[in-house]
Order: sequence, then C-alpha cells, then structure tokens
Amino acid sequence: MLAPRTGAITLTSPDPPSSFDDGGVGDALWNMIDNNVFPEPDNSGGRNAYCLFMPPGTSYSPGGALGAHSHPTDFDFPFDIDTSWVAWVGFADINTMTRSFGHEMAETCTDPESDAWYVDSDGSEIGDMCNTRRAFVRGVYVEGHWSRRRNACVIPQSTAAIVTPVAQMSDQLDLFVVGNDGRVYTSWWHEGSDWSGINDNWRSIGGFFPSPSTD
Repeated sequence: MLAPRTGAITLTSPDPPSSFDDGGVGDALWNMIDNNVFPEPDNSGGRNAYCLFMPPGTSYSPGGALGAHSHPTDFDFPFDIDTSWVAWVGFADINTMTRSFGHEMAETCTDPESDAWYVDSDGSEIGDMCNTRRAFVRGVYVEGHWSRRRNACVIPQSTAAIVTPVAQMSDQLDLFVVGNDGRVYTSWWHEGSDWSGINDNWRSIGGFFPSPSTD
C-alpha cells in the first residue's frame, strides 16, 4: 500500500551527472533512504513510489526514453534485502514532462517490479500501449493508458467542474466554468429566453486555470 503524497524535496548534493542511467537513479534514491531522508521500505511509512525529475543539462545515457521506472534493491548485512519503487522524468518542456510523469506513475502503480501488468508478446506496459494518445485534462498534458475493462486506450476526464454564477441584473444570470482543458467558458440567461449554453453551446472567453485552481 502506498503512503499519502508527502511533497517534494530538491536534491542538492551530490551534483547530478550530465549523463545518467537507471542504476544511477536507483543509487540516488537509496543514498537518501540510507541517510534517513526517507524511511526504509519495510519501515512504517516507507512503502512509497518516488519520482526524480532531472534538471537541465542532464541526459539519459542509453537514450530513447523520456522517463522510466524501476525497482532498485539494497542489501544490509546479513539478511536484509529491500526493494524500492522509483521513476525518473527527463528534463524537457513542461508538456513533455507532465505526460511522461503520468505515464510512469501509471506503470509504477500497475507493474512496480516488472512482474505484473504487461503484454506478453512485447513487454509493453499499461502506458506504452497508449503513449500516442494525448490530451489536456484541466490544463495538464497527459497520455492515455490501457483500460482492460474498456479494452481500449483511455484518458480519464475530471468530473468536477468549477462553476461560478454572476447576477449582474435581476433578469440576467451568467455562468462561468473552467473546462477540462483549463480554459474559461460562459453561458448566460436573460428573462424570457433560453440558456445560451443549451446543447453544450458554451462560449470560450479565454483565461487559463491549471488544476487544481479554484480562482
């Protein structure tokens, strides 16, 4: 069971190498665990999924990946072998990083130790099958993942709408809503007329409110 999200820290020492691989990411995490930055996986609060966001000037030495996840182990004499769950996201533009992060977290949750959810024929995981399906959800760029129940690639949409009504006059009501794309739309009503937004005919008025903003 994963612990609740506990926030983020900035790793300032040692300096990140210009070229890194999955082993180096695992070593960085275990150095923090061994230095009591995070608890041991078999201690209270220690069963976590971690993600390292790589800084500018770094690159993945094997190449060909925007991110990845792994399960590095650590051995403490004489018999203590622990496994941690960690992903990394390479430095890029914000949209590339958010879709890579969502991809790796979905796969970490469904196949944390590379022995659970994957396609037998080629080893693809839940995100690999759908990484060309992309969309904005509440202003955040994401990739799809495979749904076994729907037998298709899906991108879940937020069901919570931020709606603000404004009554400028006694016979007029305006509604403003933040769409799943993070943009603001409006519908209005005047006495004696139908809603302008009937049949989903909402008018975009611009603005941009990334989730989870409620302003």
